[in-house]
Amino acid sequence: MSDGGWQRVHPLSPLLRMWAALVGVAAVILFQQAETLRWAWDRIEDSPLPGVVVIPAALVVLVVVFMLGWLLSWPWWRATRWRVGEEEISVRRGVLSTRLRTARFDRVQAVDLVEPLAPRLFRLAGVKVETAGGADSAVSVEYLPRVQAEQLRDTLLGRVRRRPDVPA
Repeated sequence: MSDGGWQRVHPLSPLLRMWAALVGVAAVILFQQAETLRWAWDRIEDSPLPGVVVIPAALVVLVVVFMLGWLLSWPWWRATRWRVGEEEISVRRGVLSTRLRTARFDRVQAVDLVEPLAPRLFRLAGVKVETAGGADSAVSVEYLPRVQAEQLRDTLLGRVRRRPDVPA
């Protein structure tokens, strides 16, 4: 069964697309629970358990929370795909409702490699395709391994340059 050339983004993409929101939520929770956290820290300091047990336990909890977030983002990852056709690049997203964005090569104005902080830490990058047509006319493939993102950018630039600008 053919999938029509659709490819998936990197499995960490859903988490990395909303990392700033996750950090913001964590900061709000930490700020609101500061008193409780200070109380817990005092209990840990007074605890007979050595720090070599408490710190690895906290790291394990952090890893479990990260893995739970990744597991919950799995449906969004499976629903996010992209493909390069003969005349356009398409990006499809959505679990409950599907959103299809396309950029025709004859309307492309810029193809950029985008590397925000969090994806860069995982050696990932996005490709942003700007088209003529006003506000919110960009199509973004977020995120791919950096090498694959560079190859996609080069492929798109090649397709854009091959278009006939002047009718024969």
